[in-house]
Amino acid sequence: MSRAPKYDHRIRRKNGYMWASECDLECLEYWHGVASRPSSDPKYVERDKESAKRLSYWVQYRQAEPWERWQGVRGDSQVFAPQPLNKPTVYSWDTPKTEPAPPPVERGDAWEGDGDDPLPF
Repeated sequence: MSRAPKYDHRIRRKNGYMWASECDLECLEYWHGVASRPSSDPKYVERDKESAKRLSYWVQYRQAEPWERWQGVRGDSQVFAPQPLNKPTVYSWDTPKTEPAPPPVERGDAWEGDGDDPLPF
């Protein structure tokens, strides 16, 4: 069984980037293939090799856990990523980084009403 990567990875897109943690297996395999191809510009060869290496960890993780929501570090923040998708959100390079909301907190009881409990026990 593959362990979850500790750090998230940005996948560069034409209009921005997406997070590897938000991608499903099919999406990750596609972008791993893109990063593994030889670059036409020599100045991007090392960057693409590093990206392919990081994406290989994500592919292994998604093969073991295809629908698990990832929890780990993005930049300087601890995050709980949304459910993986085939077409994840593409974030603009110009907008400030927004992190997904933390997972919902589950209470141990079923009471969700307002005011006093109508049953006195």
